Amino acid sequence: MGPVADLTSYSTMYTLCAILGAAMILVAYDRRSLTTEENVS
Repeated sequence: MGPVADLTSYSTMYTLCAILGAAMILVAYDRRSLTTEENVS
């Protein structure tokens, strides 16, 4: 994580990464459900 982790605490960085990862997973599931609904109809 480099210089950003040096400026902030590691717990803050890991929390930020966890939030970003969860957001990506949610977006991926939303996109998948939207595409499958379009294909079904």
